[in-house]
Amino acid sequence: MKRFGAHDRSTLIMYRGAKEVGRVHGVTDSKAIQALLDKGL
Repeated sequence: MKRFGAHDRSTLIMYRGAKEVGRVHGVTDSKAIQALLDKGL
């Protein structure tokens, strides 16, 4: 968790290659998670 700068276990981080393109904390809503995944495409 320290390596990626995650603050709690429910942190989702989206990468495109080696670049971080999105991050959400504490999100469990499927629409919000899908929006993060779409951002990484």
